[in-house]
Amino acid sequence: MPLKLFKFNEEVINLYNCSSTNDVAKYLTSENEGMIVLSISQSRGKGRRENIWISEPGGLYFSFILKPDFTPRINHRLSILIGEVIRDTIIGYFPDSVVSFKEPNDVLVNNKKIAGILMEASTTGERNNYIIVGIGINISNNTPDTGTNFVKEGLVNINTEEVLSNFRVKFSKLYNQFINQIHS
Repeated sequence: MPLKLFKFNEEVINLYNCSSTNDVAKYLTSENEGMIVLSISQSRGKGRRENIWISEPGGLYFSFILKPDFTPRINHRLSILIGEVIRDTIIGYFPDSVVSFKEPNDVLVNNKKIAGILMEASTTGERNNYIIVGIGINISNNTPDTGTNFVKEGLVNINTEEVLSNFRVKFSKLYNQFINQIHS
C-alpha cells in the first residue's frame, strides 16, 4: 500500500497574539495533519524545559500538527530532521556565514541562536497520537545577547512569509523522504 504523502494545509491560522502557537495548535489536533498556527507575537512563548522564548513582533513564530505513523522512539530523529531543515532554510539567506544545528533544538548563525524548536508529543503506548512542532525564528525582533536575528546579521528586508514558505517546501520534501525510509 502506498504511503500517504505529507502536505501542509493551505489554510494557515493567523493570529496577532496568543499564549503560544503550540498551545493553540493543541486545541486543533482533531484537524488535519499539516495545520499551521502563525502568530505575530506570543505572550508565553516557550522552549525546552519551560524556558521563555521572547516572542515580540518581528519574529516568525509558528506551530504545525503532525500525525506520524511511527513509534515515539523515532521522535528524536524527527527533531533532528526539523533542525536540519531550519538550518538549511537559514543557510539560503546566509551562505557566507556559519549556520549550524545544535542538538536538540537550536539553530545558530555565527554561534548565536537565531531559531529554536519545541516538539510536544501526545502518545499512547507505542503510538504517536500527534506531535506539535513549534518553531521560532528571529527575523527583526529583539534578542538577548546570546541570540541574533536576520537584521543583526545584515539582512533588513526579509519577509516572514517567504521564510515560512521556504521552510514548508524543504520540510515537506525531507519529511516525506524520512517517512518513506522508516517504512521501507
